[in-house]
Amino acid sequence: MNLEVFTPSEVASLEASRGTLQAPWTVAYCVWENPYAKSGGIGAVARDLPPALAAAGAGVIVISPWHSRLKTAHADLVAMSDIEVPFGGRPVRLRLLETRAGAVRRVYLDAPGHFTADGGAEGKDPYIYSHDPCATADDCSLLRDSLLACAAVPHALAALGATRNVIVHAQDWQFASVALTTKLALLQGFLQSAAVFVTSHNPYDHQLSPAMLGLITDRTDAQLWNIEGQPAVDSVCAHMLPLADGPISTVSRTFARELTSDPLLSTHFTPHLQRIYRVLGVVGIPNGRFGKPPSVERAKLEKRRAMLEALAAYRDPRQLGRLDAGVASHVPVFFTFGRFDPGQKGFDVLARAIEAIPPGMARFILAPQARDMNAFPADRPFLADLARLASARPGEVVVYPFQMEPAVYGAIMQGASYAVMPSLYEPFGAATEPYLAGTPVVARATGGLADQVEDMATGLLYREATTLAIDPAAEWKLIESALDPADRLASPLYAAMTSSLAAALMRAIVLYSHAPETYQRFLANLPAKAAEFDWTAAAHRYLDWYASSSAMRASA
Repeated sequence: MNLEVFTPSEVASLEASRGTLQAPWTVAYCVWENPYAKSGGIGAVARDLPPALAAAGAGVIVISPWHSRLKTAHADLVAMSDIEVPFGGRPVRLRLLETRAGAVRRVYLDAPGHFTADGGAEGKDPYIYSHDPCATADDCSLLRDSLLACAAVPHALAALGATRNVIVHAQDWQFASVALTTKLALLQGFLQSAAVFVTSHNPYDHQLSPAMLGLITDRTDAQLWNIEGQPAVDSVCAHMLPLADGPISTVSRTFARELTSDPLLSTHFTPHLQRIYRVLGVVGIPNGRFGKPPSVERAKLEKRRAMLEALAAYRDPRQLGRLDAGVASHVPVFFTFGRFDPGQKGFDVLARAIEAIPPGMARFILAPQARDMNAFPADRPFLADLARLASARPGEVVVYPFQMEPAVYGAIMQGASYAVMPSLYEPFGAATEPYLAGTPVVARATGGLADQVEDMATGLLYREATTLAIDPAAEWKLIESALDPADRLASPLYAAMTSSLAAALMRAIVLYSHAPETYQRFLANLPAKAAEFDWTAAAHRYLDWYASSSAMRASA
């Protein structure tokens, strides 16, 4: 813990309160996404992990903002009580709304004038404030709302009667500041015993100026935030992670290692956090699997026929290109899906790899859920790049840059020969989703994908050569700063990624077309591999993580 923020007597008081913590705990799971405001995989984790924690013996309260302006925010919630939260020198009134599902209480923070994300064009994304581009650290509604939510959490817990033996489990930078507000609440006496743990689902952070920090504390002197004599970077994570009560966790073992070793993550995204990671440690706790296995399995060829029939009937004016209806049975169909984020997901890497595959050897379905182009204008050249690819390979490449109809999406996931996951980095990934649909995976060996995909057992793993005589940090800076996919071609590292993916696709084509026994073995291995990722196991690992901190005094 960064002791400079607190006086010696305050440190002693915090140590004493932590020393009284005992299991079973109440876990306050603080997360920006919820069933009414989902952007990606974090929403699925927030859905599945809390019930597993409750089943493992913890009391669980999920605390999340009520993003009232989103199109998806239509539900009849029960109003519990009002709380007043000091914020920026004035009281802000919030209403606590609640739903209950089994043993899990889900509490929403509702504050007029706050939590005003409009979700962009789709109206669903809780991180997009179209009226506020978040241009500076002092003019950003997302940051301001994050700090208000963190200030409100201890007051909400007190109003709910959860003041003792509380584990405040913060998700990502949006809730990392509860590491400070919880300790201030302990010192003020309206929480009696609590510890804070932080999970990073991605490497993102946010600038935090003294003025914005001043919204939740008067302890804004830069000297207070020094870490062992080193000036702290003005960011949320740099300020708040050192106040956590245990190691930082993330969602796969490989990504935990990569946060301090992979050049993209350690020198591009998180160079300012490397010392904190080394001091606190980073723990990888794998998620459970996303989704459930179908109750009735059909043969892969039957699924393929159903997929092609669904695609033949599916027409949307936004789609780019088309797929030939009469695809020969020996020709594999590759499917890639996910959030259209050029800085992470690698759709352009796949596009370059497809260009290297001789015509006629495979078909490709790309389903990138495009973000609001007004909020993310840098995405436009990358989407135009996919449009050019679809035009250049008529009948072989189709792109659906939007959220597809669930039935059609499901038919593709089950009928495709392979799913492709070419991520530049991937904290957890979703290889288990195609596994549950009976589809092997071709993936770059990074983050959670390296943990989920077994090469030549459940699909194919690939990775570019690491012997290139290049500066990895400079290469990643070039790749991540490129304004157009064509600009990335100047990077030897990028060229190596595209060629290694092209080679993996060719391996997959040959196995599907000429080694059916190997491909059938892939299919046979998928259920058991998916079963390794279990929410019950994840819940017990989180409980062990809470208990293993030297700051804890847990008793069964």
